[in-house]
Amino acid sequence: MRMAPLHSHCRFALLIYISTKTFSQKTMLTTKSIGMGCCLLYFFCLFGGKGLVARTMKDTEVIGKGKGKGKGKEKGVWVALLVMVMGMRRVSGSYEDYENGHNFNGKEHEALCSVFKASADVWEASKGSPLTLDKNLEYGVRQALFGTYDGKIPERITEGLPAAYNTHSLKYRGTRCGGCPGGDTNYFAGWSITHDLMCLCTPGYYSEPFYYWILGFIYRETGFRLCGRKREDMVPDQYQGWYSYNGYKQAKGLHSSWKAVVLGCYNNRTKRRETKGHNLEEKVKKLSEATQHFTTLLKQSGGRSKLGGFEKHHTESDGKDEKSMHVRYGACNDRRQPWWKKLNEALMGKKPQELIKRPSSASSGAGPAHNRHTRSTGGGMSISQEEGGESKDPGDTNTTTLDDSYALELDSNSTHADNTSTDTNGIGAHAEDHDDDPGPLTFHYLRSSSRRPRASPLLVSLPLGSLFL
Repeated sequence: MRMAPLHSHCRFALLIYISTKTFSQKTMLTTKSIGMGCCLLYFFCLFGGKGLVARTMKDTEVIGKGKGKGKGKEKGVWVALLVMVMGMRRVSGSYEDYENGHNFNGKEHEALCSVFKASADVWEASKGSPLTLDKNLEYGVRQALFGTYDGKIPERITEGLPAAYNTHSLKYRGTRCGGCPGGDTNYFAGWSITHDLMCLCTPGYYSEPFYYWILGFIYRETGFRLCGRKREDMVPDQYQGWYSYNGYKQAKGLHSSWKAVVLGCYNNRTKRRETKGHNLEEKVKKLSEATQHFTTLLKQSGGRSKLGGFEKHHTESDGKDEKSMHVRYGACNDRRQPWWKKLNEALMGKKPQELIKRPSSASSGAGPAHNRHTRSTGGGMSISQEEGGESKDPGDTNTTTLDDSYALELDSNSTHADNTSTDTNGIGAHAEDHDDDPGPLTFHYLRSSSRRPRASPLLVSLPLGSLFL
């Protein structure tokens, strides 16, 4: 007699399972829709399930004496089923529907990546050329690539995830991607292209948008993409993500986003510089076009510019759901202007030839001073590399080790005051005065080690972009 309620609960559990299987994988549940679904299922269990239990037990006292009462209970079961089905259809209609294989932030990522590649091309070509860039343009490109606000940090892009993303303060995605971090002038929205790529393309709460959850414990893959990347490129499971939600924060699996999105974009450059200053004017023109296209994709959210996300959703950039993975600019003061504003100010209303100039004769002889760091041949760039993680530029006597695997350092200053730690408070030797030709860029492979690296006999000259092949 007491097994009958268990029988009804089994039906109820089976109904929940079937309902989750029928949900389309191109929908994502909201908190409101889950709550409505739970309420409907609860009322079905309470009223419809009670009738089913009574019929199973054949208890005339529960069903009621007489012909009419029994039919009333039987009708109640079907009414409860009908209400539940209609309610589930209503809940299903309240989900945010996306097409199969929907690509979140796809257009914005392509535009941002185009500016990244164009900026790298301009920077590379200008540093290997007797021609120089306009001061404002050079400043804007430097900030876009390296986040070197006021030249306070070394100019470098690391192959591995920068160690700063593993610190406690950078776990607050909402602050770093849409707010203004106090006491820290680095890693804010618009600090650099690489940081904006991380804000735009890192999965959020429980690896969204690659998974969705049913009733808090059943999960399914969505088949969606984020910034053109599939789930397997970004997360290994549903427990990854960068988000802050209800006082809880997490920054897990960011190294995959850095590799897939930042380095993936950088390595996707199709054309490489063959000679010094090759088509510098053309590269500046492409940068101007890419920057203009990028700005057309910016949305307005609460009086501030926003990259990614949805047009009518004024959410924070905290990654708590698929609508909160974006970059919101403008929270900081004028001193922390986004990189794209700096580029627009330098490029707007000017022709490429107006942004390129030849150095004065007084500064034209500064180039040879850079040869103490690298033996560059032709227009290529030098890579100092050694197997086993003990590498050192033969001419560099002030190289320290990194905290995180390997790093690629873009060094364009002859003094080479190298601080290879990814601490953003480090002071680099890159002053604002760049009238002198800085000479070729050098890339150094560095690996963490407890002992001082020894000199490497291997020195290979390769063009920029072949580094990661």
